[in-house]
Amino acid sequence: MPLEIQLFEVLPKKRRVSQKVTVLMNSSESLSFKLTESLTGACKELEKTWGQLADLGDLFNNQEITNFAQTRLISYNPSTHLSSASEDVNKAMELITKKICNVIAKIEKENENIKMWIILGHCYALLSDFPNAYSSYSRVLRIDPNCKDVYFLYGIASVRLHFNFLNDARIFFNKIVSNSSLPESSDIRLRYALLCRNLGDYNKALAELESLITNPPPGLSGDDITFQIAFTHQLANRNDRARGMYNSLYQQHPDSVDIIHQYVWFLSLQNDPHSLDAAETLIEESKLDDPMLKFVMARIMMKRGDMNAAYGKYCDCIGYWSDSPLFWCGLGVLYFKNEQLQDAIVAFQRALYLKGELVEAWANLGLIFELRDNREDAIKIYNAAIGRCGENPKFTERLKNLNIPSGRRQNSNVILEINDSRYFVQVAEKIANQYIADSPYIPVEQVGLDSSKADVVDALVGHHRSLF
Repeated sequence: MPLEIQLFEVLPKKRRVSQKVTVLMNSSESLSFKLTESLTGACKELEKTWGQLADLGDLFNNQEITNFAQTRLISYNPSTHLSSASEDVNKAMELITKKICNVIAKIEKENENIKMWIILGHCYALLSDFPNAYSSYSRVLRIDPNCKDVYFLYGIASVRLHFNFLNDARIFFNKIVSNSSLPESSDIRLRYALLCRNLGDYNKALAELESLITNPPPGLSGDDITFQIAFTHQLANRNDRARGMYNSLYQQHPDSVDIIHQYVWFLSLQNDPHSLDAAETLIEESKLDDPMLKFVMARIMMKRGDMNAAYGKYCDCIGYWSDSPLFWCGLGVLYFKNEQLQDAIVAFQRALYLKGELVEAWANLGLIFELRDNREDAIKIYNAAIGRCGENPKFTERLKNLNIPSGRRQNSNVILEINDSRYFVQVAEKIANQYIADSPYIPVEQVGLDSSKADVVDALVGHHRSLF
Protein backbone atom coordinates (compact mmCIF):
# COMPACT_ATOMS: atom_id res chain seq x y z
CA MET A 1 0.00 0.00 0.00
CA PRO A 2 1.20 3.56 -0.61
CA LEU A 3 3.07 5.16 2.26
CA GLU A 4 1.85 8.60 3.21
CA ILE A 5 3.97 10.92 5.25
CA GLN A 6 3.35 14.42 6.53
CA LEU A 7 6.48 16.39 5.71
CA PHE A 8 7.41 19.15 8.11
CA GLU A 9 8.36 22.32 6.30
CA VAL A 10 12.12 22.72 6.24
CA LEU A 11 13.14 26.32 6.49
CA PRO A 12 15.45 27.21 3.60
CA LYS A 13 19.07 27.71 4.55
CA LYS A 14 20.59 31.10 4.09
CA ARG A 15 22.38 30.98 0.81
CA ARG A 16 25.67 32.60 0.24
CA VAL A 17 24.95 35.28 -2.27
CA SER A 18 27.90 36.63 -4.14
CA GLN A 19 27.18 40.23 -4.95
CA LYS A 20 29.34 42.34 -7.16
CA VAL A 21 29.60 45.70 -5.49
CA THR A 22 30.93 48.68 -7.34
CA VAL A 23 32.22 51.41 -5.09
CA LEU A 24 33.28 54.76 -6.46
CA MET A 25 36.17 56.10 -4.45
CA ASN A 26 37.86 59.44 -4.67
CA SER A 27 40.85 58.42 -2.57
CA SER A 28 42.59 55.48 -0.92
CA GLU A 29 41.62 56.95 2.46
CA SER A 30 37.96 56.52 1.60
CA LEU A 31 38.53 52.85 0.68
CA SER A 32 40.49 52.26 3.88
CA PHE A 33 37.70 53.83 5.91
CA LYS A 34 35.10 51.60 4.27
CA LEU A 35 37.16 48.46 4.90
CA THR A 36 37.76 49.42 8.52
CA GLU A 37 34.07 50.15 8.95
CA SER A 38 33.14 46.75 7.48
CA LEU A 39 35.62 44.86 9.64
CA THR A 40 34.44 46.69 12.74
CA GLY A 41 30.85 45.78 11.91
CA ALA A 42 31.78 42.14 11.36
CA CYS A 43 33.60 41.99 14.70
CA LYS A 44 30.61 43.53 16.46
CA GLU A 45 28.32 40.90 14.95
CA LEU A 46 30.67 38.10 16.01
CA GLU A 47 30.94 39.64 19.46
CA LYS A 48 27.14 39.78 19.65
CA THR A 49 26.82 36.13 18.57
CA TRP A 50 29.31 34.80 21.09
CA GLY A 51 27.72 36.96 23.78
CA GLN A 52 24.31 35.46 23.03
CA LEU A 53 25.77 31.96 23.14
CA ALA A 54 27.36 32.71 26.52
CA ASP A 55 24.01 33.97 27.82
CA LEU A 56 22.32 30.83 26.49
CA GLY A 57 24.83 28.61 28.28
CA ASP A 58 24.24 30.60 31.44
CA LEU A 59 20.46 30.24 31.05
CA PHE A 60 20.72 26.46 30.82
CA ASN A 61 23.34 26.32 33.57
CA ASN A 62 25.91 24.85 31.17
CA GLN A 63 29.16 26.29 32.47
CA GLU A 64 31.25 24.55 29.81
CA ILE A 65 29.43 26.34 26.96
CA THR A 66 29.43 29.61 28.88
CA ASN A 67 33.17 29.51 29.48
CA PHE A 68 33.94 28.57 25.87
CA ALA A 69 31.75 31.34 24.48
CA GLN A 70 33.32 33.87 26.83
CA THR A 71 36.84 32.97 25.74
CA ARG A 72 35.84 33.52 22.10
CA LEU A 73 33.96 36.71 22.98
CA ILE A 74 36.94 38.27 24.67
CA SER A 75 39.12 37.62 21.62
CA TYR A 76 36.89 40.02 19.67
CA ASN A 77 36.66 42.57 22.46
CA PRO A 78 39.08 42.25 25.40
CA SER A 79 37.15 44.92 27.34
CA THR A 80 33.98 42.80 27.38
CA HIS A 81 32.40 42.57 30.80
CA LEU A 82 32.57 38.89 31.74
CA SER A 83 29.39 38.68 33.77
CA SER A 84 28.37 35.08 33.14
CA ALA A 85 31.73 33.29 33.01
CA SER A 86 33.00 31.59 36.14
CA GLU A 87 35.25 33.59 38.43
CA ASP A 88 38.20 31.32 37.60
CA VAL A 89 37.74 31.86 33.86
CA ASN A 90 37.40 35.61 34.38
CA LYS A 91 40.69 35.74 36.26
CA ALA A 92 42.46 33.62 33.66
CA MET A 93 41.23 35.69 30.72
CA GLU A 94 42.06 38.97 32.43
CA LEU A 95 45.57 37.67 33.10
CA ILE A 96 46.12 36.51 29.50
CA THR A 97 44.60 39.59 27.86
CA LYS A 98 46.78 41.81 30.01
CA LYS A 99 49.77 39.78 28.87
CA ILE A 100 48.67 40.16 25.23
CA CYS A 101 48.53 43.94 25.59
CA ASN A 102 52.03 44.00 27.10
CA VAL A 103 53.44 41.75 24.37
CA ILE A 104 51.87 43.81 21.58
CA ALA A 105 53.39 46.95 23.08
CA LYS A 106 56.83 45.32 22.95
CA ILE A 107 56.30 44.09 19.39
CA GLU A 108 55.46 47.63 18.29
CA LYS A 109 58.96 48.61 19.40
CA GLU A 110 60.71 45.42 18.23
CA ASN A 111 58.79 44.07 15.26
CA GLU A 112 61.22 41.20 14.65
CA ASN A 113 61.32 39.98 18.27
CA ILE A 114 60.66 36.29 17.63
CA LYS A 115 60.24 35.46 21.32
CA MET A 116 57.40 37.96 21.66
CA TRP A 117 55.64 36.59 18.59
CA ILE A 118 55.84 33.06 20.02
CA ILE A 119 54.41 34.24 23.34
CA LEU A 120 51.65 36.11 21.52
CA GLY A 121 50.73 32.95 19.60
CA HIS A 122 50.64 30.94 22.84
CA CYS A 123 48.40 33.54 24.51
CA TYR A 124 45.91 33.49 21.66
CA ALA A 125 45.98 29.68 21.62
CA LEU A 126 45.12 29.60 25.32
CA LEU A 127 42.14 31.86 24.59
CA SER A 128 41.08 29.50 21.77
CA ASP A 129 41.52 32.42 19.38
CA PHE A 130 42.96 30.22 16.65
CA PRO A 131 42.95 32.78 13.80
CA ASN A 132 45.18 35.16 15.77
CA ALA A 133 47.30 32.27 17.05
CA TYR A 134 47.78 31.12 13.45
CA SER A 135 48.77 34.62 12.37
CA SER A 136 51.25 35.04 15.24
CA TYR A 137 52.90 31.66 14.69
CA SER A 138 53.10 32.34 10.94
CA ARG A 139 54.96 35.57 11.68
CA VAL A 140 57.51 33.52 13.63
CA LEU A 141 58.14 31.41 10.53
CA ARG A 142 58.62 34.50 8.40
CA ILE A 143 61.26 35.74 10.83
CA ASP A 144 62.93 32.34 11.26
CA PRO A 145 61.70 29.50 9.00
CA ASN A 146 63.85 27.04 10.99
CA CYS A 147 62.68 27.97 14.48
CA LYS A 148 63.32 24.97 16.74
CA ASP A 149 61.55 26.16 19.87
CA VAL A 150 59.74 23.01 21.06
CA TYR A 151 56.63 24.73 22.36
CA PHE A 152 56.40 26.85 19.23
CA LEU A 153 56.42 23.64 17.16
CA TYR A 154 53.79 22.16 19.47
CA GLY A 155 51.64 25.28 19.20
CA ILE A 156 51.83 25.74 15.44
CA ALA A 157 51.29 22.01 14.80
CA SER A 158 48.16 22.04 16.97
CA VAL A 159 46.80 25.21 15.38
CA ARG A 160 47.35 23.96 11.83
CA LEU A 161 45.71 20.67 12.75
CA HIS A 162 42.79 22.67 14.15
CA PHE A 163 42.35 24.28 10.73
CA ASN A 164 42.70 20.88 9.02
CA PHE A 165 45.98 21.76 7.30
CA LEU A 166 47.01 18.16 7.79
CA ASN A 167 50.22 17.90 5.79
CA ASP A 168 51.56 21.16 7.21
CA ALA A 169 50.70 20.04 10.73
CA ARG A 170 52.43 16.71 10.20
CA ILE A 171 55.70 18.43 9.30
CA PHE A 172 55.76 20.21 12.66
CA PHE A 173 54.52 17.23 14.70
CA ASN A 174 57.26 15.03 13.20
CA LYS A 175 59.84 17.31 14.80
CA ILE A 176 58.52 16.82 18.35
CA VAL A 177 56.42 13.64 18.54
CA SER A 178 59.39 11.50 19.63
CA ASN A 179 60.30 13.93 22.44
CA SER A 180 58.98 11.90 25.37
CA SER A 181 60.60 14.23 27.91
CA LEU A 182 57.91 16.88 27.42
CA PRO A 183 55.15 16.82 30.07
CA GLU A 184 52.70 17.31 27.22
CA SER A 185 53.95 14.30 25.23
CA SER A 186 50.73 12.30 25.64
CA ASP A 187 48.68 15.20 24.26
CA ILE A 188 51.12 15.58 21.37
CA ARG A 189 50.94 11.87 20.56
CA LEU A 190 47.15 11.78 20.59
CA ARG A 191 46.88 14.80 18.29
CA TYR A 192 49.48 13.23 16.02
CA ALA A 193 47.61 9.90 15.99
CA LEU A 194 44.36 11.62 15.02
CA LEU A 195 46.23 13.56 12.34
CA CYS A 196 47.66 10.35 10.86
CA ARG A 197 44.22 8.77 10.90
CA ASN A 198 42.72 11.74 9.08
CA LEU A 199 45.43 11.33 6.45
CA GLY A 200 44.56 7.65 6.05
CA ASP A 201 47.80 6.39 7.65
CA TYR A 202 45.97 3.92 9.87
CA ASN A 203 48.99 1.81 10.85
CA LYS A 204 50.87 4.84 12.15
CA ALA A 205 47.76 6.08 13.93
CA LEU A 206 47.29 2.70 15.61
CA ALA A 207 50.92 2.56 16.73
CA GLU A 208 50.61 5.97 18.39
CA LEU A 209 47.23 5.20 19.96
CA GLU A 210 48.39 1.87 21.37
CA SER A 211 51.33 3.63 23.04
CA LEU A 212 48.81 5.82 24.90
CA ILE A 213 46.66 3.10 26.49
CA THR A 214 48.76 3.06 29.66
CA ASN A 215 49.62 6.76 29.48
CA PRO A 216 46.59 8.69 28.18
CA PRO A 217 46.38 12.51 28.13
CA PRO A 218 44.96 14.27 31.22
CA GLY A 219 41.29 13.55 31.81
CA LEU A 220 41.17 10.49 29.56
CA SER A 221 41.38 6.79 30.39
CA GLY A 222 42.80 3.78 28.63
CA ASP A 223 39.28 2.86 27.50
CA ASP A 224 38.94 6.23 25.75
CA ILE A 225 42.04 5.36 23.76
CA THR A 226 40.75 1.84 23.08
CA PHE A 227 37.54 3.42 21.73
CA GLN A 228 39.60 5.43 19.24
CA ILE A 229 41.63 2.33 18.33
CA ALA A 230 38.41 0.44 17.55
CA PHE A 231 37.23 3.32 15.35
CA THR A 232 40.58 3.36 13.54
CA HIS A 233 40.23 -0.36 12.77
CA GLN A 234 36.71 0.37 11.50
CA LEU A 235 37.99 3.08 9.15
CA ALA A 236 40.69 0.70 7.93
CA ASN A 237 37.97 -1.91 7.16
CA ARG A 238 39.34 -4.30 9.78
CA ASN A 239 35.81 -4.95 10.90
CA ASP A 240 36.45 -8.09 12.96
CA ARG A 241 38.99 -6.24 15.11
CA ALA A 242 36.71 -3.23 15.45
CA ARG A 243 33.72 -5.38 16.37
CA GLY A 244 35.63 -7.25 19.05
CA MET A 245 36.83 -4.03 20.67
CA TYR A 246 33.43 -2.33 20.51
CA ASN A 247 31.81 -5.40 22.05
CA SER A 248 34.40 -5.53 24.83
CA LEU A 249 33.83 -1.85 25.66
CA TYR A 250 30.06 -2.38 25.61
CA GLN A 251 30.34 -5.33 28.00
CA GLN A 252 32.38 -3.19 30.38
CA HIS A 253 30.19 -0.09 30.02
CA PRO A 254 26.67 -1.28 29.06
CA ASP A 255 25.05 1.99 30.15
CA SER A 256 27.26 4.24 28.03
CA VAL A 257 25.00 5.89 25.44
CA ASP A 258 28.04 6.90 23.37
CA ILE A 259 29.29 3.31 23.18
CA ILE A 260 25.81 2.09 22.24
CA HIS A 261 25.53 4.72 19.49
CA GLN A 262 28.91 3.89 17.99
CA TYR A 263 28.53 0.12 18.23
CA VAL A 264 24.99 0.07 16.82
CA TRP A 265 25.91 2.34 13.90
CA PHE A 266 28.94 0.16 13.12
CA LEU A 267 26.80 -3.00 13.14
CA SER A 268 24.15 -1.41 10.93
CA LEU A 269 26.78 -0.79 8.22
CA GLN A 270 27.81 -4.45 8.01
CA ASN A 271 24.65 -5.59 6.15
CA ASP A 272 24.88 -9.27 7.13
CA PRO A 273 21.81 -10.61 8.99
CA HIS A 274 23.81 -11.46 12.12
CA SER A 275 25.07 -7.88 12.50
CA LEU A 276 21.63 -6.39 11.86
CA ASP A 277 20.11 -8.73 14.45
CA ALA A 278 22.82 -7.78 16.95
CA ALA A 279 22.18 -4.08 16.35
CA GLU A 280 18.44 -4.52 16.89
CA THR A 281 19.07 -6.46 20.11
CA LEU A 282 21.34 -3.72 21.44
CA ILE A 283 18.72 -1.07 20.66
CA GLU A 284 15.96 -3.04 22.38
CA GLU A 285 18.11 -3.80 25.43
CA SER A 286 19.09 -0.14 25.82
CA LYS A 287 15.41 0.89 26.23
CA LEU A 288 16.43 4.37 25.08
CA ASP A 289 13.98 6.74 23.41
CA ASP A 290 16.74 8.00 21.19
CA PRO A 291 16.51 9.72 17.74
CA MET A 292 19.72 8.19 16.47
CA LEU A 293 18.69 4.65 17.44
CA LYS A 294 15.28 5.18 15.81
CA PHE A 295 17.01 6.13 12.57
CA VAL A 296 19.24 3.06 12.70
CA MET A 297 16.16 0.89 13.22
CA ALA A 298 14.53 2.46 10.15
CA ARG A 299 17.60 1.61 8.06
CA ILE A 300 17.71 -1.93 9.45
CA MET A 301 14.06 -2.56 8.61
CA MET A 302 14.56 -1.31 5.06
CA LYS A 303 17.63 -3.53 4.58
CA ARG A 304 15.49 -6.48 5.64
CA GLY A 305 12.84 -5.52 3.10
CA ASP A 306 10.16 -4.82 5.73
CA MET A 307 8.86 -1.63 4.09
CA ASN A 308 5.88 -1.02 6.37
CA ALA A 309 8.01 -1.29 9.50
CA ALA A 310 10.70 0.88 7.89
CA TYR A 311 8.10 3.49 7.01
CA GLY A 312 6.86 3.60 10.61
CA LYS A 313 10.40 4.09 11.88
CA TYR A 314 11.08 6.84 9.34
CA CYS A 315 7.93 8.62 10.56
CA ASP A 316 9.35 8.47 14.10
CA CYS A 317 12.57 10.08 12.87
CA ILE A 318 11.41 12.98 10.78
CA GLY A 319 11.16 15.47 13.62
CA TYR A 320 14.84 14.90 14.43
CA TRP A 321 16.38 14.15 11.03
CA SER A 322 14.59 16.50 8.62
CA ASP A 323 17.80 18.46 7.96
CA SER A 324 19.81 15.35 7.06
CA PRO A 325 20.43 14.46 3.39
CA LEU A 326 21.10 10.90 4.58
CA PHE A 327 17.54 10.73 5.93
CA TRP A 328 15.90 12.06 2.76
CA CYS A 329 17.94 9.84 0.45
CA GLY A 330 16.98 6.81 2.55
CA LEU A 331 13.33 7.82 2.50
CA GLY A 332 13.53 8.24 -1.28
CA VAL A 333 14.87 4.70 -1.60
CA LEU A 334 12.03 3.46 0.59
CA TYR A 335 9.45 5.17 -1.63
CA PHE A 336 11.16 3.82 -4.76
CA LYS A 337 11.07 0.26 -3.48
CA ASN A 338 7.39 0.73 -2.68
CA GLU A 339 6.85 1.97 -6.28
CA GLN A 340 5.84 5.47 -5.17
CA LEU A 341 8.00 7.23 -7.71
CA GLN A 342 6.56 10.74 -7.35
CA ASP A 343 7.12 10.67 -3.58
CA ALA A 344 10.64 9.36 -4.21
CA ILE A 345 11.32 12.32 -6.52
CA VAL A 346 10.31 14.76 -3.76
CA ALA A 347 12.55 13.00 -1.22
CA PHE A 348 15.59 12.91 -3.52
CA GLN A 349 15.08 16.57 -4.41
CA ARG A 350 15.00 17.45 -0.71
CA ALA A 351 18.23 15.50 -0.19
CA LEU A 352 19.88 17.45 -3.02
CA TYR A 353 18.62 20.74 -1.61
CA LEU A 354 20.49 19.91 1.59
CA LYS A 355 23.56 18.40 -0.10
CA GLY A 356 23.99 19.19 -3.77
CA GLU A 357 26.96 16.82 -4.18
CA LEU A 358 25.02 13.71 -3.15
CA VAL A 359 25.84 11.27 -5.97
CA GLU A 360 23.29 8.64 -4.96
CA ALA A 361 20.39 11.12 -4.93
CA TRP A 362 21.29 12.43 -8.41
CA ALA A 363 21.64 8.90 -9.81
CA ASN A 364 18.35 7.78 -8.28
CA LEU A 365 16.52 10.87 -9.51
CA GLY A 366 17.79 10.29 -13.05
CA LEU A 367 16.84 6.63 -12.83
CA ILE A 368 13.22 7.49 -12.04
CA PHE A 369 12.97 9.63 -15.17
CA GLU A 370 14.55 6.81 -17.18
CA LEU A 371 11.91 4.40 -15.88
CA ARG A 372 9.25 6.89 -16.95
CA ASP A 373 10.78 6.90 -20.45
CA ASN A 374 11.59 10.59 -20.02
CA ARG A 375 14.98 10.38 -21.72
CA GLU A 376 15.38 14.14 -22.18
CA ASP A 377 14.94 15.01 -18.50
CA ALA A 378 17.08 12.07 -17.41
CA ILE A 379 19.94 13.41 -19.57
CA LYS A 380 19.48 16.88 -18.06
CA ILE A 381 19.66 15.43 -14.56
CA TYR A 382 22.84 13.44 -15.23
CA ASN A 383 24.51 16.46 -16.85
CA ALA A 384 23.53 18.61 -13.87
CA ALA A 385 24.92 15.92 -11.58
CA ILE A 386 28.28 16.01 -13.37
CA GLY A 387 28.28 19.78 -12.98
CA ARG A 388 27.82 19.45 -9.20
CA CYS A 389 29.70 16.25 -8.44
CA GLY A 390 32.27 16.04 -11.24
CA GLU A 391 32.86 13.13 -13.61
CA ASN A 392 31.52 9.90 -12.15
CA PRO A 393 30.98 6.51 -13.84
CA LYS A 394 27.50 6.39 -12.31
CA PHE A 395 26.55 9.34 -14.51
CA THR A 396 28.74 8.94 -17.59
CA GLU A 397 27.78 5.29 -18.12
CA ARG A 398 24.09 6.11 -17.86
CA LEU A 399 24.47 9.02 -20.27
CA LYS A 400 26.26 6.75 -22.72
CA ASN A 401 23.50 4.18 -22.36
CA LEU A 402 20.80 6.80 -23.02
CA ASN A 403 22.43 7.65 -26.35
CA ILE A 404 22.00 4.07 -27.54
CA PRO A 405 18.75 3.26 -29.42
CA SER A 406 16.11 2.17 -26.93
CA GLY A 407 15.95 -1.39 -28.23
CA ARG A 408 19.62 -2.01 -27.43
CA ARG A 409 19.93 -0.14 -24.13
CA GLN A 410 21.06 -1.93 -21.00
CA ASN A 411 18.72 -1.94 -18.03
CA SER A 412 20.16 0.51 -15.47
CA ASN A 413 17.34 0.41 -12.92
CA VAL A 414 19.58 -0.12 -9.90
CA ILE A 415 18.67 2.09 -6.96
CA LEU A 416 21.69 3.38 -5.03
CA GLU A 417 21.67 3.45 -1.24
CA ILE A 418 24.06 5.29 1.06
CA ASN A 419 25.73 2.66 3.18
CA ASP A 420 28.55 4.59 4.76
CA SER A 421 29.06 7.51 7.14
CA ARG A 422 29.78 10.37 4.74
CA TYR A 423 26.83 12.38 6.00
CA PHE A 424 26.80 11.22 9.59
CA VAL A 425 29.36 12.15 12.25
CA GLN A 426 30.00 9.09 14.39
CA VAL A 427 30.58 9.40 18.13
CA ALA A 428 34.27 8.47 17.97
CA GLU A 429 34.83 10.96 15.16
CA LYS A 430 32.98 13.72 17.03
CA ILE A 431 35.11 13.18 20.14
CA ALA A 432 38.30 13.22 18.06
CA ASN A 433 37.21 16.43 16.33
CA GLN A 434 36.53 18.06 19.69
CA TYR A 435 39.99 17.09 20.90
CA ILE A 436 41.63 18.52 17.80
CA ALA A 437 39.59 21.71 18.12
CA ASP A 438 40.78 22.41 21.67
CA SER A 439 43.83 24.50 22.48
CA PRO A 440 47.14 22.80 23.29
CA TYR A 441 48.51 22.56 26.83
CA ILE A 442 50.91 25.52 26.82
CA PRO A 443 52.69 25.90 30.21
CA VAL A 444 52.40 29.34 31.83
CA GLU A 445 56.17 29.74 31.78
CA GLN A 446 56.02 29.69 27.98
CA VAL A 447 53.83 32.80 27.97
CA GLY A 448 56.16 34.68 30.27
CA LEU A 449 54.15 34.17 33.47
CA ASP A 450 55.32 32.89 36.81
CA SER A 451 54.65 29.21 37.56
CA SER A 452 52.50 30.33 40.50
CA LYS A 453 49.89 31.43 37.93
CA ALA A 454 49.51 27.89 36.56
CA ASP A 455 46.33 27.19 38.50
CA VAL A 456 44.78 30.44 37.26
CA VAL A 457 45.54 29.80 33.58
CA ASP A 458 44.44 26.18 33.97
CA ALA A 459 40.81 27.39 33.84
CA LEU A 460 41.27 28.13 30.10
CA VAL A 461 42.63 24.72 29.16
CA GLY A 462 40.16 22.39 27.45
CA HIS A 463 40.07 19.56 29.97
CA HIS A 464 38.80 16.46 28.23
CA ARG A 465 36.27 14.27 29.94
CA SER A 466 36.48 10.52 29.78
CA LEU A 467 33.48 8.70 28.34
CA PHE A 468 33.85 6.28 31.19
